[in-house]
Amino acid sequence: MAIVCVGLACYDEFFYLDELPKENEKTFSSRFFESGGGPATNASYLTASWGLETYLLTSLGKDIYGKLILRDLEAVGVNTSYAVCNTQQITPLATVWVDQRSGSRTVVTHRHEGAKHYSEQDYARIDQLISRLNATKQTHIVLVDGHEPELSLYLIQGLENKVVVMDGGSIKPRMLTVLPHVNYAIVSANYAETLLRRPLDEHNYIFALSELKKVIAPGGVPMITLGEKGGVYFSNFNYCKFASLKVKAIDTTGAGDIFHGAFCYGLAKGFNIENCCKLASVTSALSVQKIGVQQAIPSIKEVLDVLKHKVELQE
Repeated sequence: MAIVCVGLACYDEFFYLDELPKENEKTFSSRFFESGGGPATNASYLTASWGLETYLLTSLGKDIYGKLILRDLEAVGVNTSYAVCNTQQITPLATVWVDQRSGSRTVVTHRHEGAKHYSEQDYARIDQLISRLNATKQTHIVLVDGHEPELSLYLIQGLENKVVVMDGGSIKPRMLTVLPHVNYAIVSANYAETLLRRPLDEHNYIFALSELKKVIAPGGVPMITLGEKGGVYFSNFNYCKFASLKVKAIDTTGAGDIFHGAFCYGLAKGFNIENCCKLASVTSALSVQKIGVQQAIPSIKEVLDVLKHKVELQE
């Protein structure tokens, strides 16, 4: 079984600030570093570093930033051979401001806007990946983050046996064609509020999940992540909750990406949904205690050690 992550790859610049600047104000960061990033990229970094066969489908410019992103992924075992990388693409760049008091982050990203155009050669290489995966007769996991809807749909329609997981940070209209194929729709509170067109609270969790369930694959599982409050989901029409680990957050950047990567790992290992949520929630919580994203990913041993012992969870 392989994991194929389809979506955004970008190059992140992290600035750690004692206080976020006001409009028309200058400030200095107390710490700075650079790293590859993006939802699909970070998830692929986790699953590969935890020992799973992992592929990344994304589009990058043929520039220094694209090369750095691919170098770091390949170092942990992510297969990037099928990524679209040419002079027609733009490597997304992100500036991340981290408030060191709360661990919250503010992100500004520059990327290719609008529909992308891929060549016959690009699709021919993806066909090679599809043939390679179909030849195994195994069920593969496809994680989509909504940033590459054309590539996502092309891969999903070509794979014979797959489970599709969606990382829904925000509603993206071009993802509408992919939604009917999604088996696990894991969305943020922001996504749910946009869907409901009103604030999300414990009184409308079930309604939000019901609305999400209508647009995904038959029998699919809708889930809403709620940060430090854990999350909620429907499984076999049962309303379920999962808790989060109580920690002191230093940097929350990429916590959702790490949650999705760990969730896919759990699926690949045959965990039931309850245990997938526990694994993902603890992994995400451990990561926010360190700076960065890929650098903050705990080992699978660290996560399993926490799960083996009594841990303080919060609803």
